[in-house]
Amino acid sequence: MNERIQAELDRLDRLEREKDIKILLAVESGSRAWGFPSPDSDYDVRFLYVHTTDWYLSVSERRDVVEMPIDDVLDISGWDIRKAFRLLLKSNGTLYEWLSSPLVYRVNERSIAPIKTLAPKVLCVEAMFYHYYAMSKGKMHEASNSDNAKLKTYLYALRPLLCCRWLLDDREAPPMEFNILKERYLPSGSKMGYLVDKLLEEKAVSVEAERRDRMPMLDLYLQAELAKLDGVMGKYNLEPNLELADSAFRKTLE
Repeated sequence: MNERIQAELDRLDRLEREKDIKILLAVESGSRAWGFPSPDSDYDVRFLYVHTTDWYLSVSERRDVVEMPIDDVLDISGWDIRKAFRLLLKSNGTLYEWLSSPLVYRVNERSIAPIKTLAPKVLCVEAMFYHYYAMSKGKMHEASNSDNAKLKTYLYALRPLLCCRWLLDDREAPPMEFNILKERYLPSGSKMGYLVDKLLEEKAVSVEAERRDRMPMLDLYLQAELAKLDGVMGKYNLEPNLELADSAFRKTLE
């Protein structure tokens, strides 16, 4: 990480003072954490923070997001911990990824422990499955509208598809790292694994906006797998365990 990025991350200390908050966790959330950045990929830094207890004792709803100016290198924003708990009860895939990111910039182990411990207990596999299924289907639709496609569009369609497979097989939140998913379902020795490995090699040396000719074999694979997954989960009802969540939230405020 270069000096400028480190300097920007150091601004989180100033942000804590300005907003009167405590940052519990700051992680990388984008392609760098997934494991397939381009040379010009920005840094998608996401954090969870907590206010003092008095801040939550109000009849009015208060802003629960902190955002910093975005440029071509850095994208930094964070969620209040109460917002995070509410999203956890909806099995929000993005939040689960933040909690399991392999690239951690800052962490308060004691304060982040309650939500991390709660996460697997309240996971609704069906809700998370549909989150990833919709993401994969949307990216596949984006790729199919042209004779060529961005390199990252294929990977952005493939990764959530493999997350769906993981959820079906293990009934637990999938890992954030693409390589773990790929080696399980598309190992390097297979034809499709070889194709994806070549795609990863291309992206590693190409700019984010780089386009390439469509890949018929990968197109067919994605279309076939999405068709197999269509409707496999059926309907579901979210039944959030508010008692567990409230208890974990209070522990975070201690």
